Amino acid sequence: MNKKFANPYIVFYPVISRDGMVFPVNKCIQEMQGPAYREDVAWRGNIVIAKYRDNPFTSMINASMADFPILKNYLLTHGCPRQA
Repeated sequence: MNKKFANPYIVFYPVISRDGMVFPVNKCIQEMQGPAYREDVAWRGNIVIAKYRDNPFTSMINASMADFPILKNYLLTHGCPRQA
């Protein structure tokens, strides 16, 4: 995520599978996106979102329910970054 948060988030997502096959679409994110879902920019595989304290990302901290709307909004408005 590219915004200046006091405690920034990093989204980890798979890029290349061991067998070279495409990862399956992440159903949870697909359901959140609803009618806005687009196959060409679908999030695939297991997604891990980490919240950090301090710079440069030295210590992970627990997320709270207050983080959920921020992350949900990000996933609703951003497709998965291009795969290499």
